[in-house]
Amino acid sequence: VDGDKGPVPRLKRTRRDGDQDPAVLHYANCGFSYWIKKYEILGRFPDIVGGKQNTMRAHLAARDLVLRHDRHDMELYYRMFIMSNLIGELPLLFNRGLVIRIDGPRQIVER
Repeated sequence: VDGDKGPVPRLKRTRRDGDQDPAVLHYANCGFSYWIKKYEILGRFPDIVGGKQNTMRAHLAARDLVLRHDRHDMELYYRMFIMSNLIGELPLLFNRGLVIRIDGPRQIVER
């Protein structure tokens, strides 16, 4: 954040329901090794910042798991909470419209 530009304007929340609507994809969690690398880079970030508790419990749990270096636990957590497919629930989520497959980025990367 550049402090010389003044306060940051509030973000406007909008829905993105259509196939052609723009969206931000969080590639830091795209692949187990990248997910681990993300939390290795972040390291021991604090639970409390600016006097406020970090409410992203999954983020804190991932940090702690990666710091413990227990590969089995990391894989279990990643499959359950990042991939949402530990017990085969991804097809159900897809059929209910709760996840979508986005092939555009993959097609670009594979060129």
